[in-house]
Amino acid sequence: MSRPEAVDAVVFGAGPAGCTVALRLLALGYRVAVVERHDFPRPRIGEALSPGIWNLLEYLQIKNALDGARAQNGVSTRIAWERREPELAEAPQHQLGVVVDRGEFDARLLASVRSAGGQTFQPAEPQCIGGGPGAWEVHISGSSGATIVSARLILDARGRSGHSRTRAPTGPATIALWTDTPAPPAPPETRLEALERGWLWGTRLPCGRYRLMAFVDPDAIKGGGTGVVFSDLLSRSTLFSWARSVFTPPVRACSATPYIDQDVWKPGTMKLGDAALALDPLSSSGVEKAMRLALQSALVANTVLRNPAAGPLAHEFYESSLVTAAAAHVAWARGFYARAWPGDGFPFWYNRSRPLTPSPGEPALAARVREVSLSEPQIAESGSEQAALTSAEHLRSVSANGVLRATVRLSPMVRFVRIPCVVGNVIEMRLAATHPALGRPLAFLGGGEIAPLLQAVPLARSLGNLVGLWSSHLPQDVSARLAGWLVARGLIATSGER
Repeated sequence: MSRPEAVDAVVFGAGPAGCTVALRLLALGYRVAVVERHDFPRPRIGEALSPGIWNLLEYLQIKNALDGARAQNGVSTRIAWERREPELAEAPQHQLGVVVDRGEFDARLLASVRSAGGQTFQPAEPQCIGGGPGAWEVHISGSSGATIVSARLILDARGRSGHSRTRAPTGPATIALWTDTPAPPAPPETRLEALERGWLWGTRLPCGRYRLMAFVDPDAIKGGGTGVVFSDLLSRSTLFSWARSVFTPPVRACSATPYIDQDVWKPGTMKLGDAALALDPLSSSGVEKAMRLALQSALVANTVLRNPAAGPLAHEFYESSLVTAAAAHVAWARGFYARAWPGDGFPFWYNRSRPLTPSPGEPALAARVREVSLSEPQIAESGSEQAALTSAEHLRSVSANGVLRATVRLSPMVRFVRIPCVVGNVIEMRLAATHPALGRPLAFLGGGEIAPLLQAVPLARSLGNLVGLWSSHLPQDVSARLAGWLVARGLIATSGER
């Protein structure tokens, strides 16, 4: 049995989330090992990626990793949802989707980990884990024999294949059915169609075949089986009518129920990607979201590796990040489902357009997701601070009326609390402002800390003077935009306002 050099973090699973956290930790100077149970390339679903994937690859400094890979860029979407007549979704070219060979995509991500200096064990599995936080001993069994890896931190990115007993649903139970057919003689595009008892999705794969998927209630397949259900949906379809003549069983099935894991954090271990959180499949953003949350995981891991005493702070930040991400998607999906077949006469759609009913003994994280999702419209609006700050229209309008000379005061509804925030590449406590118009505590705005700016309001004689005070720390145009946004939201009141 060989004993390789000890590492700072060992990652279980080499999917997009596992490779993302490994690449980021390697970039931060840590020693990382990745353990993957399957040979690559492996067949995977989830080939349609949202356009934000390219920004992620660029941030990870591997944008060229997919050069020469089989992929289709700029794939448009044709949809039949609230309108039964199919229509092409309007989107700028840079916001069109990407379709990849997932087996090749995952293999190239893992190759990037190796190129960056990461150790990889494949095919291999952890057989037992000894030691404890800061000094784990992971016994790995693989094709090259048995190995022991010493690690300070364990990151579990094994996807849905992990234990399900700690997962709580954040939406109704859903089954995904899929099969491949010959591609139709039409330009490549992703198609999405709402039918009475479920919805269909399809796209041409880079290999030339066509991936067809259906999403239904689990009860739908109890009577006739997956092939019968799939055939029935196709018989009612407009967008996929061409597939009736080429569709043949078998049809594969798997769970597509969204969930959050209740054990995402234990001392010395973290879950990430689908091991921690799974979204409703409606958005086709599962891979991108898993990678973005993996970047959050890397920040948390960096914080703990640099300062183990910061574990409770990192824990609080990580769970809050997962809850916020899940809640935002739950609220979005609920609204999108409500637009398709409204009314209680269509149970599949009705159940998904309403908040999930709390169950007795509902796990804590699932309860938080449900509660936060109910206020998500307000949260989503307050989440667009950066977009709001790109314009000083409000300030220009009040300036024209002489309001820059008006006295200012801090709204009595503003409160200050301390929350964990991203500062550089670590998590630290920072003072944040709360106000009913914000929906959530706000620590940073326009690239600067908001609390010191608001605490300076009582020192200013006027709005213009306040902008001048802030301009000693910020560019004047940024100060002006900040003031306009805060006045518009009611955190700062000018004379005559209530």
